[in-house]
Amino acid sequence: MPEAAVNSGHQGCRRSSLDDVTGSRSRRSDPAKARKGVQGDVNGLFLVLGLVSLVVGAIGIANVTLVTVVERIGEIGLRRALGASRRHVAGQFLVESTTKPQANGLGLLCVRRAISVPDALAAGPRRTGARP
Repeated sequence: MPEAAVNSGHQGCRRSSLDDVTGSRSRRSDPAKARKGVQGDVNGLFLVLGLVSLVVGAIGIANVTLVTVVERIGEIGLRRALGASRRHVAGQFLVESTTKPQANGLGLLCVRRAISVPDALAAGPRRTGARP
Protein backbone atom coordinates (compact mmCIF):
# COMPACT_ATOMS: atom_id res chain seq x y z
CA MET A 1 0.00 0.00 0.00
CA PRO A 2 1.40 3.42 -0.88
CA GLU A 3 2.57 5.57 1.98
CA ALA A 4 0.45 8.60 0.94
CA ALA A 5 -2.71 6.48 1.07
CA VAL A 6 -1.91 5.21 4.56
CA ASN A 7 -1.12 8.69 5.87
CA SER A 8 -4.28 10.21 4.46
CA GLY A 9 -6.59 7.69 6.08
CA HIS A 10 -8.19 6.71 2.78
CA GLN A 11 -7.58 3.29 1.37
CA GLY A 12 -6.57 3.27 -2.28
CA CYS A 13 -6.69 7.04 -2.62
CA ARG A 14 -3.32 8.54 -3.52
CA ARG A 15 -2.58 12.19 -3.04
CA SER A 16 0.15 13.91 -4.86
CA SER A 17 2.79 15.87 -3.04
CA LEU A 18 1.18 19.13 -4.23
CA ASP A 19 -2.19 18.43 -2.54
CA ASP A 20 -2.87 20.15 0.75
CA VAL A 21 -5.08 18.91 3.58
CA THR A 22 -8.32 19.90 1.86
CA GLY A 23 -7.42 18.03 -1.29
CA SER A 24 -7.14 21.06 -3.54
CA ARG A 25 -3.99 21.85 -5.39
CA SER A 26 -1.85 24.49 -3.74
CA ARG A 27 -0.73 27.30 -5.99
CA ARG A 28 2.71 28.68 -5.48
CA SER A 29 3.06 32.28 -6.51
CA ASP A 30 5.72 33.07 -9.02
CA PRO A 31 8.08 35.71 -7.56
CA ALA A 32 8.39 37.49 -10.91
CA LYS A 33 4.59 37.77 -11.25
CA ALA A 34 4.28 38.96 -7.66
CA ARG A 35 6.99 41.55 -8.22
CA LYS A 36 5.28 42.83 -11.38
CA GLY A 37 1.98 43.05 -9.51
CA VAL A 38 3.52 45.00 -6.65
CA GLN A 39 5.42 47.23 -9.09
CA GLY A 40 2.17 48.00 -10.92
CA ASP A 41 0.45 48.87 -7.64
CA VAL A 42 3.33 51.14 -6.58
CA ASN A 43 3.34 52.84 -10.00
CA GLY A 44 -0.40 53.42 -9.72
CA LEU A 45 0.01 54.86 -6.24
CA PHE A 46 2.71 57.27 -7.39
CA LEU A 47 0.58 58.26 -10.39
CA VAL A 48 -2.32 59.13 -8.09
CA LEU A 49 -0.01 61.04 -5.74
CA GLY A 50 1.44 62.97 -8.69
CA LEU A 51 -2.02 63.86 -9.97
CA VAL A 52 -3.08 65.04 -6.52
CA SER A 53 0.08 67.17 -6.31
CA LEU A 54 -0.65 68.71 -9.71
CA VAL A 55 -4.21 69.54 -8.71
CA VAL A 56 -3.08 71.09 -5.41
CA GLY A 57 -0.41 73.10 -7.25
CA ALA A 58 -2.91 74.31 -9.84
CA ILE A 59 -5.30 75.40 -7.09
CA GLY A 60 -2.45 77.26 -5.38
CA ILE A 61 -1.49 79.06 -8.58
CA ALA A 62 -5.12 79.98 -9.26
CA ASN A 63 -5.44 81.30 -5.71
CA VAL A 64 -2.35 83.49 -6.04
CA THR A 65 -3.55 84.80 -9.40
CA LEU A 66 -6.98 85.60 -7.95
CA VAL A 67 -5.44 87.46 -5.02
CA THR A 68 -3.23 89.44 -7.41
CA VAL A 69 -6.20 90.42 -9.55
CA VAL A 70 -8.31 91.37 -6.52
CA GLU A 71 -5.46 93.54 -5.15
CA ARG A 72 -5.11 95.33 -8.49
CA ILE A 73 -8.77 95.98 -9.29
CA GLY A 74 -8.17 99.73 -9.28
CA GLU A 75 -5.30 99.46 -11.75
CA ILE A 76 -7.32 97.16 -13.99
CA GLY A 77 -10.26 99.59 -13.90
CA LEU A 78 -8.00 102.50 -14.79
CA ARG A 79 -6.46 100.61 -17.72
CA ARG A 80 -9.90 99.62 -18.97
CA ALA A 81 -11.11 103.22 -18.65
CA LEU A 82 -8.13 104.37 -20.74
CA GLY A 83 -9.08 101.96 -23.52
CA ALA A 84 -7.26 98.70 -22.78
CA SER A 85 -9.16 95.59 -23.77
CA ARG A 86 -9.52 92.45 -21.68
CA ARG A 87 -6.90 90.84 -23.87
CA HIS A 88 -4.38 93.59 -23.04
CA VAL A 89 -5.00 93.26 -19.30
CA ALA A 90 -4.74 89.47 -19.45
CA GLY A 91 -1.55 89.75 -21.48
CA GLN A 92 -0.06 92.08 -18.89
CA PHE A 93 -0.78 89.56 -16.13
CA LEU A 94 0.67 86.69 -18.15
CA VAL A 95 3.84 88.61 -18.97
CA GLU A 96 4.28 89.64 -15.35
CA SER A 97 3.62 86.13 -14.06
CA THR A 98 6.31 84.68 -16.33
CA THR A 99 9.01 87.34 -16.19
CA LYS A 100 9.02 87.90 -12.42
CA PRO A 101 9.80 84.25 -11.53
CA GLN A 102 12.44 84.09 -14.26
CA ALA A 103 14.11 87.23 -12.96
CA ASN A 104 13.98 85.86 -9.40
CA GLY A 105 15.51 82.57 -10.51
CA LEU A 106 18.28 84.33 -12.40
CA GLY A 107 18.99 86.55 -9.41
CA LEU A 108 19.16 83.56 -7.06
CA LEU A 109 21.48 81.77 -9.46
CA CYS A 110 23.82 84.77 -9.48
CA VAL A 111 23.78 84.91 -5.67
CA ARG A 112 24.53 81.20 -5.47
CA ARG A 113 27.46 81.57 -7.85
CA ALA A 114 28.74 84.59 -5.96
CA ILE A 115 28.73 82.56 -2.74
CA SER A 116 30.13 79.31 -4.12
CA VAL A 117 33.04 80.68 -6.18
CA PRO A 118 34.93 82.19 -3.22
CA ASP A 119 34.34 79.00 -1.23
CA ALA A 120 35.76 76.92 -4.07
CA LEU A 121 38.78 79.18 -4.41
CA ALA A 122 39.42 79.07 -0.67
CA ALA A 123 39.25 75.26 -0.64
CA GLY A 124 41.96 74.94 -3.27
CA PRO A 125 42.24 72.37 -6.05
CA ARG A 126 40.70 68.97 -5.56
CA ARG A 127 42.71 65.84 -5.95
CA THR A 128 41.18 63.41 -8.36
CA GLY A 129 42.39 60.13 -9.71
CA ALA A 130 44.57 57.45 -8.20
CA ARG A 131 47.70 58.24 -6.28
CA PRO A 132 50.94 56.81 -7.63
